[in-house]
Amino acid sequence: MQHFPPPSPAAPAGDLSTARDLAPGERLLCGAMLGWADLRAEGERPQRRITSLLAHKTSGRIAALFAAWIQAAEASAARPLRFRCPGCGGLGNDAQRLLVACGLASVAPGLARALLEPLMIESPSIVSLGRAVAAAMAAEGWPLPARLGETAPGRPDEPLTCRGTVH
Repeated sequence: MQHFPPPSPAAPAGDLSTARDLAPGERLLCGAMLGWADLRAEGERPQRRITSLLAHKTSGRIAALFAAWIQAAEASAARPLRFRCPGCGGLGNDAQRLLVACGLASVAPGLARALLEPLMIESPSIVSLGRAVAAAMAAEGWPLPARLGETAPGRPDEPLTCRGTVH
């Protein structure tokens, strides 16, 4: 995956290389993942603070499922997960894989597993929990898109997979 600088207000609409152009559910999930990672880096236990914030913004169900999903991902990781890009502080490649896999889990679980395999010792359980997170978020009005086979805006011959990361 390529590296992109932090989101710029001058980025064109529909440019998925910036966090600004993510769906609201994706931004919510990104914020929760980054908050979780930041608290971990500070030596704090993130579950209470992040789930409380998520429950306030969405529901207790989403908060509980998120906590189960992210803890399972941490426990199953083949190495420490990199949630932030070391260059710009944006969403790191591992977090991006988790985000996209969560959105894909309901419609393409095999692809979601393949996306997580380089990171996880046990990816099927992470995909199953991701499907539950995505379903709960959709039920509460925070749907996650399944980023599968999309093309770049205005460039139908260029798949988004050829473009940069979300940061």
